[in-house]
Amino acid sequence: MRLGRACLGGAVLCALAVMLGANVAQAQRDERPPSISTEGRGTVTVQPDAVRVHFGVMTQAKQLPDARQQNAETARAVLEALKNLGLPNLATKSAGTHVMIVWPDDRDIERQLPNALGYRITNEFTARVTSESPDELGAAATKIVDAAIGAGANILGGVDFFKQDLTEAYREALSKGAAAARANAEALAEGLGVRLIAVKQVSGSPRYSVTTYNQMGQRRMDDVETSTPFVAGEMLISCDVNLTAEFVGR
Repeated sequence: MRLGRACLGGAVLCALAVMLGANVAQAQRDERPPSISTEGRGTVTVQPDAVRVHFGVMTQAKQLPDARQQNAETARAVLEALKNLGLPNLATKSAGTHVMIVWPDDRDIERQLPNALGYRITNEFTARVTSESPDELGAAATKIVDAAIGAGANILGGVDFFKQDLTEAYREALSKGAAAARANAEALAEGLGVRLIAVKQVSGSPRYSVTTYNQMGQRRMDDVETSTPFVAGEMLISCDVNLTAEFVGR
């Protein structure tokens, strides 16, 4: 009988100890310092070291073999014209080929091959040049566009100036974003009359954005038909960082 009471008493003590421990843990959690959350943005400026020109050749003919032959001949002439520019580090590659049946606009005509107007073939390419000089990149883009159009290209998809490796720029923007977030937290704490004691959390993944400023070069009116100047602009790499810091009263 006494043994049973002793066991019961021990169980009660164990239960009380567990409850006490839980209450202490909860109290410790409740006693954690309050926190504030801020956001900071870091921005760095870099110069592009490459340019990519998107262009293509589109042909149309009643018969598919004719459309293919016309496209192939023009595309070869365009690529040969680019090769003859003698640009260092020039790399060209195919970007896509599309074949489409051209139908009459009249919806009353049934879309069957005998009623087709012909075939349209689009052959797309890119040309890339690398250089540490933005001026050379702009000049290369101008030469590529002029040579491609002069040789028969009738599609210009765009001219993109970019930096091939943004790793260091991303890291620098990340560091500046974190520093800005911490500075904003300290400014907020100063305004509230409190003191930061620890960074509690950096929430989420850093968000990067890349903005490229490309400008058309100035040109004389009598050169509009024969020249398409481009100027490689700066690139802005931005990173947003969210930060939560604990504080106490002063």
